[in-house]
Amino acid sequence: MDDIDIKEMLSTYDKKNLTIATVCSHSSLQIFNGARKEGFKTLGI
Repeated sequence: MDDIDIKEMLSTYDKKNLTIATVCSHSSLQIFNGARKEGFKTLGI
């Protein structure tokens, strides 16, 4: 899958209802911080 395919697939998503999820770690704090700044909901597992 190339980046054009990924962008095309993501364009069909409802961006207001996306949640960024990751396994909790020190690195996930940076992911969550960036996701929240971009307006995404986050979920730590």
